Formats: sequence, structure tokens, C-alpha cells
Amino acid sequence: MRRKLLSRVSLVACGALVVACTAPSQDDAGERTDRISDAIIGGTYDTTHEAVVAVAQTQGLCSGTLVKVDPATGAGWVLTAAHCVATPPQVVLQGPDYEDKPLYYKVVGYAAHPGYTGAVDSSYDFAVVRVIGTDATTPTIPALASAQDNLSAGKSVTSVGYGKTQTADTPKNSRRKRITLNVGQVSTNKLSFGFAGGGTCQGDSGGPVLYVVGGKEYVAGVHSYVVGDCTQGSVSGRIAPSSAWLQGELAKTPTGDACGLCRDKVFYGKNACALDQAACLAGTACKGFVDCLKNCSTPGACQAECEKRFPLGVGPQVALETCECRAGCAATCGPAICGGAAKCGYRLKAGDCQACLESSCCGEVGAAAKDGLGYQCLQSGGTYAGCGANEPYQKLAVCRKKCSACTGVIPEPTVDPEAPVDPAAEPAPPAAPEKQSVTTTRSGCSAAAGAMPMAWWPVLAALGVALLARRRLSRSR
Repeated sequence: MRRKLLSRVSLVACGALVVACTAPSQDDAGERTDRISDAIIGGTYDTTHEAVVAVAQTQGLCSGTLVKVDPATGAGWVLTAAHCVATPPQVVLQGPDYEDKPLYYKVVGYAAHPGYTGAVDSSYDFAVVRVIGTDATTPTIPALASAQDNLSAGKSVTSVGYGKTQTADTPKNSRRKRITLNVGQVSTNKLSFGFAGGGTCQGDSGGPVLYVVGGKEYVAGVHSYVVGDCTQGSVSGRIAPSSAWLQGELAKTPTGDACGLCRDKVFYGKNACALDQAACLAGTACKGFVDCLKNCSTPGACQAECEKRFPLGVGPQVALETCECRAGCAATCGPAICGGAAKCGYRLKAGDCQACLESSCCGEVGAAAKDGLGYQCLQSGGTYAGCGANEPYQKLAVCRKKCSACTGVIPEPTVDPEAPVDPAAEPAPPAAPEKQSVTTTRSGCSAAAGAMPMAWWPVLAALGVALLARRRLSRSR
């Protein structure tokens, strides 16, 4: 019996990803009900092929390979199997274990090979998934070109994928594995492998067959289906004959609103806002504050109660509200989105001290503002308990001595945000009870700051995977 290697995971992301939270339904296509995704049987756990990623769908998970990235736009292209996009892919996860603090890349488009028929043994079981969130450090493994493909029976290759480590449904596994195999048979469009103590199994789908040319690894094939119970052999699609199609897909850049793409970029992968977001969700106070806000139907008293319960979570969450504007999207998004964003992540009252602090100590201001205790120290003018030992706040205290007019002065805030640069274009924030404005002047220097409207948490929920944190993915079978 031939079995596709599709999805083996149901994303339990209700309330985060906008997906169905049910097990995959069986269809009427006979063997297609067996398209459950498993990984390498035998072999070893893999910590080196970081370009090999997990492609999560609404009701499943496959493997894939980042074959190209564009750091300027944050775009990336993942080569996987066509049957892995029959259910729309939602997010790509990168890491040796997709359940242990992976990097996330948002899916912004995908396309299956036009020759793919949907049959289990289709000769064109290829697809490209376009993602956003890559950077200059994102690893890739390029696809093998036709001129490089000299594959023949007996050639040594490496298969890589995620999932089950044996034919039984247990034990569960989410770690990436690899195994060295010898090609059994080669046809125009396929590579076949026998089973000799190990091999791929259902759901290595989309993972790569890696072949070394000139000392460099290339993706020579894409895992497609297995024969029988995974101990009788497997078949992968041979990518070189489809090079023209692949190059055409790799030339297609993500389309859509430029501002939206920029904001997605900085909140995914290893980009600045993604790292801040991960740090927030990894901290008890910040995650508690975010979760508390999620249960507020309106701001006001509920928001104030959340601030009271999780005071050290406020700063990191507030910093995330306009993180994209400080991380490079201000020019793209314009005043409608970024007009009211504080330059250094904390709003200082206009004046000589503001100009000096923003030019000389911007990094220190931002670091203190996104630190849970540091933010409270800024808000209180240094009177909050523990400010004397708070490293980010004390580094700002040292740096602000560069501003002679501010010597001995820690910036003290008002709690009313300043008006955006373009009020006509800026949507009004949700109404919230106003707190009394306080402006303190010392040594001829005034400083003010405002708490941003708590509008970021719905965005975080819309981004989806970030709220998953380390939420586990469960196998559907």
C-alpha cells in the first residue's frame, strides 16, 4: 500500500491561530486517510540542518526546506510537497525541536506544481511556501540544478525530517532527524529507496533528500510517499526536472500591503520585535499581563486591574505596542501607524533634555522602558522599590550624565500620551480612564512620558503563533 507522508499534527491553537481545532477528517479517497506525517525511522537526531523546517497547517504538519531568503524584505521560500499545501499552511517553525522555543515564520503565500494531480504517486509532488520574517542569518539549502544532477542508483544521500521514530504511533516525537541512504532507483521524476534498517516514514512529507556536489549540500528530492508500513521503501520527487517551475516560484515575492509585510517581518523569525515578544511571553509577569488583558472586553477598570496584578508586565507589553515603528517600519507605515510612536520606546516631554537623551541615551531609554522594573522606575521617577538595583535603569542614570542640564535627574513621566504627528490619519485609541498628568522640573530639565494605549494584545492574538508560546502540538493519530 502506498501512503502519502502528510500531516500528523492537529494544531491546538484555539484563540490564537484562526484554525479548526479538530482532528483531521477522513476523506473518501481510500489511502489518503493514511496521510499522517511521521519522520525518520533509525538515523540520528539532527542539530545541523537548520534550513529544514516544519510546515504547520490548520490540521497537520509537514517538513520543508528554506531554499532562498531575501533579508531586505524578510521574505523566504520553503520547498515542500504539494500534498502538504492541500490544507493551507499557516506558519513555518524552525529549530531542532519544533516544540522547544522554535522560530516562527508567517506564511504569506504558497503554490503547488501545476503538474500535481493529487494522486498518491503523482510525479510532481512539489510546492513552494512563501514566508515572512527571515533575515541575513537565516540558513538556506539551495535546490539542485539540472546541470548538477548526476544521481544514479547507489549514490549516497541524506534524508531529513520531523516526526515519529518508529512505525507505531508512540512514543511521540517533535525532533528533527536525519539518515544516510543509498538511492535504489532513479527515474526521470522520482528517487526510490529501499528500507535497510531505517528510512523515511509517513509525514516526512516535504522534507529534503540532500545530495553533496562540490562539497556543498543541495536539495535533490522532496519526500513524497512510502510503500506499506514504512519498512518496505519510500519515494521522493526529483526536483531537477522541475527547475524551471521552481525558479519561477522563487522569483515571486510576497504581495500585499507594504506596511503589513514590514510589521509581520519584524514580529517573526529572529527580528527585533519577535525576540522582545518571545521574552515577554517567557516571563510570568508579562505573559500574565497579556493574558489578563485578553479577558478585558473594554479597557478602563479591567485594564487598571491587570496593571495592578502584573505591574512588572506593563513595560514589556507597552514597548511591543509600537515596536514595529522603532524596528524599521516607520518610513513604510507612515504617520497613520507610527505617528504617535515614541522615538526611544518611551515618550519624553519636548525640551532640551528630550533632545539630548534621545540622541545620547536612546538605547538606554528603550532598554529601561521595556524592562518590567525599569519601566516602573521611569514611571515613578526612581521611587519604585528596587530601582537602585535595576541594571537597565541604572545604566540610563549613568548615560544621562552626558546631558549636563539633566545631571542628577531621572526622567519623570506624565501618563498622558502626546498626540500623534498626524491626528487626522491616526485612528483614535480606545477610550480609557485618564490619569492625572505630572510634569516634574529639576535643574532646568523636564521630562515626560506616556503609557501607550493597550492596543497590542489583539494584534498579538491575530499573529497567532506567538501566543502559542510552547503550547504543544498533538498528533492527530
